[in-house]
Amino acid sequence: MTLTDTSIRSAQSDGILLKGQSGAHIATRDSTSRLPRVAYNALDRITQNTDPLGQSTNYAYDGNGNLISVVDPNGGKTQFSFDARNRRTVRTDALNQAESVTYDNMDNVITYTDRKGQQASYQYDALNRVSKATYADASTVTFTYDAGNRVSQILDSISGTITRSYDDFDRLVQELTPQGSVSYTYDALGRRATMTPGSQAQITYTYDNANRLTKIQQGSETMSIAYEAANRRTSLTLPNGVITSCTYDAGNQVTGIIYQTAGGATLSSLAYTYDAAGRRSSQTGGFLPDMLATASTTVGAFDLNNRQTQWNGMVLGYDKNGDASTNAVASQSYTFDARHRLVQIQNSGTGATLATFEYDPLGRRTSKTIAGNTTSFLYDGVDAVQETQSGTNYSILAGLGIDERYARSETSGRYYFLTDVLGSTLGLSDSSGTVQQKYVYEPYGEMQSQGSSNNPYQYTGRENDGIGLYYYRARYYSPSLKRLISEDPLGLAAGVSGYGYVRGRPTTHIDPTGEIDWYSWEVAGKFGMLPVFTGLYLIVYETDKFGTACSCDDSVGPGVKSLVSVVGGGSSFGGGVAVAAEAGGSAAAIGGLGIASAAVGGWEIGRGFNLAWGYFSDCKSTFGAWIYDVTHDESDLLGPRKK
Repeated sequence: MTLTDTSIRSAQSDGILLKGQSGAHIATRDSTSRLPRVAYNALDRITQNTDPLGQSTNYAYDGNGNLISVVDPNGGKTQFSFDARNRRTVRTDALNQAESVTYDNMDNVITYTDRKGQQASYQYDALNRVSKATYADASTVTFTYDAGNRVSQILDSISGTITRSYDDFDRLVQELTPQGSVSYTYDALGRRATMTPGSQAQITYTYDNANRLTKIQQGSETMSIAYEAANRRTSLTLPNGVITSCTYDAGNQVTGIIYQTAGGATLSSLAYTYDAAGRRSSQTGGFLPDMLATASTTVGAFDLNNRQTQWNGMVLGYDKNGDASTNAVASQSYTFDARHRLVQIQNSGTGATLATFEYDPLGRRTSKTIAGNTTSFLYDGVDAVQETQSGTNYSILAGLGIDERYARSETSGRYYFLTDVLGSTLGLSDSSGTVQQKYVYEPYGEMQSQGSSNNPYQYTGRENDGIGLYYYRARYYSPSLKRLISEDPLGLAAGVSGYGYVRGRPTTHIDPTGEIDWYSWEVAGKFGMLPVFTGLYLIVYETDKFGTACSCDDSVGPGVKSLVSVVGGGSSFGGGVAVAAEAGGSAAAIGGLGIASAAVGGWEIGRGFNLAWGYFSDCKSTFGAWIYDVTHDESDLLGPRKK
């Protein structure tokens, strides 16, 4: 509801906006009018954001309207400095550790120095496209472009070369990496028609007249999807005949999931209830009895950068960039490379190597070695479609949505995924439909299982590395801490916490990129029983620095520009999702062909993706929100650009 000085009222989905005599915002209340959420100054800039617990975050500006400081509820103060052209040059965190950036006359970022003093430098061609990135460890990434202004080759001095080919409509037709080749064809409507991953049989995709994906076929395996009149997925039939059916309430909320054999025998079921605010309040059923979270035995401790230093007897250390460096109880130490990627975990007592990780220049994890066993990955966009272990390839039948998997091979056979509304794997069934592996989770992902499968895709569909951490792409997540172990690359755009998982809403939200939470029930029909994806209900943050109104789910602070759009849905690459946000010097993107995540901290020198799939903003940035049309290459995501 909006209240003005003339008492004119109109409906607002995000709460009640209070306006003064001038029409400027005074405060925003939540939908129950319990307390103020956001306060504004006379220039309509957000000065305070108060959460439902009464904890406030405060903002200050310079005379040009640049955000110069943010003070979180714990008293931690983050400060920003700007040059004469209003470009952010320095971010100083609450522990007085600074990162800095320099620009050329075209506003291209030419150097970035992180809080550890590691400097990355960037070179550009005559068209202001990034041509080379050089990191503090002397590693380099070089970009080559074709005549259509598309990235045709990425040469990484560490991980090798990625080569890409396109058709006349700028669609990717082949990606060749050191792990193998993935090729694509499209139908007359631009929908993906086929994909051939590595040496596997070709995968074909079938759609109905409403452009909804109805079938995926590979060799003798067929997966099919059925819909109801309201465009919601009602059932998914796996290649082994097991059927997952879903029911909804009038608010499009999932109320039940049933897993049945081809003969109609019920394997298990789930039931969900919701409160008046639409929050998922209960889940019953599943393949194993519910488990309780590990009880907290001590009070947690945090520093001014919101880094958790103690929890349940664990003593945690961090480096200056905000990445975990040690976990005393787990006897683990963590090593991050100059590109802000976790590359090694060691036993902090003996020095023995527990795990090593490798990545490509797009930020995708291409291999992991744990307990001496190495697995490498071949990707379709951001999702693995093949694992290689000891020279043997194991295929994964994946869908078009992020983390959407139907089948996976391993040494003991082929297994088919039975997932819940969050995409967490609850069971693995074999070719006969018998459930051979079972899982149960507490809300933040602590897990118990029965069975001998080596399947790593568990909580919310992400990879459990078996060493206390899940791989969440841009970051790693600890279910025991209920937090991610690195500072959020989105900076203030993801909130002031920096480490919290899905802002404390694990029963309804997921974070497939490790950067920002998604409403699980609107993610790309992701779990095979949800509505087809026709739009991304992600947070569109309130607002440019002059208070231009946006469609908002939450207000996280001033100066936040968000770009959100989707083309296609289930018929386009990876759901066709693209997102960018900028706040306090940060910007990032996710999309059908990769992730633009942080090189470090708040500057987001992205690792990029090729097709952003076209997105738009209903916020009017005055100093550099990213806006792209249907296709843009990854160099455009490597540094800030003016409109």
